[in-house]
Amino acid sequence: ESEREVCYNLNKSTPIIESEYLEFVTEKFEWGHKQILQNFANAILLGEDLIAPGIEGINELIISNAAYLSQWCENKEIQLPLNFKKFDRFLNKLIRNSSINSNKKIAKLSEGYKDRWQVKW
Repeated sequence: ESEREVCYNLNKSTPIIESEYLEFVTEKFEWGHKQILQNFANAILLGEDLIAPGIEGINELIISNAAYLSQWCENKEIQLPLNFKKFDRFLNKLIRNSSINSNKKIAKLSEGYKDRWQVKW
């Protein structure tokens, strides 16, 4: 059943759908922040090539910002390279119009909703 059909036919706030879980474990490499930090140190000390060059992070941020700009512009197509002035204009407008309301009460989460975010990566 597609995700849209599940949402449309739902009779409660959050579905708990049975699924299969398969975990891939590699024995050869250690991934994650530890490996990236070790690689960064090795690049400085030993001249090792970076596995996560800074420019890649900047490119990912630009794509993310383009997605935000598209949404702010009624889901219109956004050309790259990103128009940073246009992005900043929209972002600054959102900042000017935002406010923090400490008087709002936080809704208590239902049990099903809390379970939804207990993902085991």
